Amino acid sequence: MSRERFAGLNILVVGGTSDIGAACAVIARAEGGRVMATSRNPRGDGDVVQQASFNAPHVIDLDLDLADAADIAAFPDRLRTHATHLDVLIIASGRTAVDTATAADSFDSLMSVNAKGPYLLIEALRPLMRRGGSVICVSSAVARRRGVGMTAYAASKAALEAIVRTLGLEFTVDGVRVNAVAPGPTATSGLMRPLHDDDDPQLRAARIASSLPLGRLGQPSEVAHTVMFLASAEASNINALTVLVDGGWDAA
Repeated sequence: MSRERFAGLNILVVGGTSDIGAACAVIARAEGGRVMATSRNPRGDGDVVQQASFNAPHVIDLDLDLADAADIAAFPDRLRTHATHLDVLIIASGRTAVDTATAADSFDSLMSVNAKGPYLLIEALRPLMRRGGSVICVSSAVARRRGVGMTAYAASKAALEAIVRTLGLEFTVDGVRVNAVAPGPTATSGLMRPLHDDDDPQLRAARIASSLPLGRLGQPSEVAHTVMFLASAEASNINALTVLVDGGWDAA
């Protein structure tokens, strides 16, 4: 029996054209949602806009740069041309980087995209969120684990989780829940990009996978199913929480 958890709902997936965000968009569309997906970058062959599930009515493709406060401020007006309200806001966009010699620039960049941008966007879109709605941010299990060279990234995701906890309490007056999902090592395009000149992503991914309790990387779809559960009425009593989807990594 097919599920229609999101029938008639307006769902915005920021970063919804690749990886975890794309997987969320596919589930939302398959379950009856009216999906709007944003991206900062040009589309690639693997992007969700190329997938069959996006060749359907009521899927809107928008641009948004989470690093640009002015773009965020202007975004609600652009969105209103397509939807008068939102039922679900998913922020799956983010940036990953290892610490470098230009630590200050790296820190500012990561905090801007991973913490400040989501905060500004949630606040900007708050007037459009309908009562009973849900906001879900994609964080990272790195926020609570050591990671050599990941200080700035971990700090940015820890800040995002603090924002989620606080807004989850503040938004109760609006009848809107705010939660986060923190994936462990997951097979995304970001994981498979070289982190520096001597980095071999394939070897690094295999090394990481062998160190995990389940012996494998997570899949974007596994994270997305948790995100969409939190977005649904099935999770109506879950609020201001970060849910780990890490195959037991945090417990190991």
